[in-house]
Amino acid sequence: MNEDLEFLDYCLSFYGEGGMYECGLTPEDLTKAILIRKTFNFATEFEGDSIDREMVRDIALVAKGQEPWGFLPDGTWNGAP
Repeated sequence: MNEDLEFLDYCLSFYGEGGMYECGLTPEDLTKAILIRKTFNFATEFEGDSIDREMVRDIALVAKGQEPWGFLPDGTWNGAP
């Protein structure tokens, strides 16, 4: 559980209020997205690294009805606004 809190703090430092790439994601948004990421391994297992951080960001953005910033399903890149 401590690792989950550390990973949440890591994500918030990038995408939370005052984060490096602040995008309106709350601790609740990111917590839900972390749970989704850990429940469904997608292409890789959860490691708590920058790849997971970006996946969690995109899961949270999509859940809020926003466009993801990473690779889109068609393989194109959608960079940060």
